[in-house]
Amino acid sequence: MSYGDGTDTKAHPAAVRGAASAAPTATATELLDALLEQLAQARAHTMRGQLAAKGEAIARCIHLAGRLRAHLDAGGAPALAPRLAPLCDDARRDLQQASLHNNVGLIDGVTQGFEAIRDELD
Repeated sequence: MSYGDGTDTKAHPAAVRGAASAAPTATATELLDALLEQLAQARAHTMRGQLAAKGEAIARCIHLAGRLRAHLDAGGAPALAPRLAPLCDDARRDLQQASLHNNVGLIDGVTQGFEAIRDELD
């Protein structure tokens, strides 16, 4: 089978299978990276007392945690799911509380949990 981009699955079946199996973890990694970036932004805005920017950053974090959880629920990154799925659920709750109470400690706790998993992927 050949795709319009010149990929020939008969000539390179192992490469195609490898890319297909790597894709779910790659998607999870991209979502984790985006989430960690937004967590850093949320922390910085909270520390500076920039309430509107903090709220927007935390909303993006909650959205990304939801997207990551949906990716896991759809079968993406099954090796990560047992640890990452509950972390996503806890993060969404903790980030709502962090936003309500301007609590940097909660943001830091969420960040540490996701960083631990992200570091294992390197």
